[in-house]
Amino acid sequence: MMISKDSILNACEKLILTNEASISMRKIAAQIGCAPPSIYYYFDSKTQILQALWDRVLEQSQQYISKSYSQMEAYHLYIQFWLERPLEFTTFIVDKDHPIDFKLSPDYQTILSRFHEEDSRAKAIFATAHGVVMFIIHQKLNESESAALINQSTLIIAHQ
Repeated sequence: MMISKDSILNACEKLILTNEASISMRKIAAQIGCAPPSIYYYFDSKTQILQALWDRVLEQSQQYISKSYSQMEAYHLYIQFWLERPLEFTTFIVDKDHPIDFKLSPDYQTILSRFHEEDSRAKAIFATAHGVVMFIIHQKLNESESAALINQSTLIIAHQ
């Protein structure tokens, strides 16, 4: 396989989606079929790879919520996006071994603006969405329990 930025990101994503316990440059290289030092031509570190992959995933989430007509619909779609990707959510949002700087991603501000025009309120909604998703995933809520939690969080946000 030809090594490229995309092939590195795809290999890293595949490791995440197979619920790999730890992601290393060696494991990424093995997925691609190259020597680990070859990756350093494209990325300086595993953190840089994960940040680039986060940028890609955040761009996908931005596209996913771009079809929303209201702030609350954007909130619901953003939650749905992550519920469809629990392993990626855990890797990027929950796992402290993979520190991601949200602010470095070009789509971060775009997503925040979909939630609310006031920056601090938008960040609170963003954080609330992550809390709801984390609770649903880790408590293994069924569909009706998940819907009830999402609806209650929507009511709380709407009345603030």
